Amino acid sequence: MLLPVISALFTGYVIASYVLARKPQLLHTVKRFPFPALHISHRGGAAENIENSKEAFTFAHAVGTQMFELDCQLTKDLQVVVFHDQSLERCTEGSGSISEYSYDNLPRYKQKLDLNFVPDTFCENSCDQPCQIVRLSDLFETFPTVPINIDIKIDDDRLVEAVSFSHHFSFICCW
Repeated sequence: MLLPVISALFTGYVIASYVLARKPQLLHTVKRFPFPALHISHRGGAAENIENSKEAFTFAHAVGTQMFELDCQLTKDLQVVVFHDQSLERCTEGSGSISEYSYDNLPRYKQKLDLNFVPDTFCENSCDQPCQIVRLSDLFETFPTVPINIDIKIDDDRLVEAVSFSHHFSFICCW
């Protein structure tokens, strides 16, 4: 009497396991983004303007980018800024890391940058004045509807908290 019940349960388990292994979408749906993202500007469009500068993001938006990709770090005075490299040497006349400077004392970008992801290629600033390192909050204010892919560059809980809780734009951010 117990054998038919156990056999039925085991058979049901095997069939369910087989079906769910072949069709996992029955349990798990594929996440759909609420926005299209066919044109993504890496570092704000680093090949067209100084990477991660407000000018780069403005240009990318003007030519129709659908998403910004950017990198965030934290300054000494806990400002979230958009900057890729671990040190300032390649992009600015300064040295050290972003975390060693308060926002107001950060060095400005060089007028001409080596594109480290395209060998022997440079990008020149389109403005007469050197570009300032931009705060993430300034980008959210300037481009409130543009989706942003945020890359956290350092393992710092304060940075993660500042990015995730202070801007309230999680509906258009992925990270």
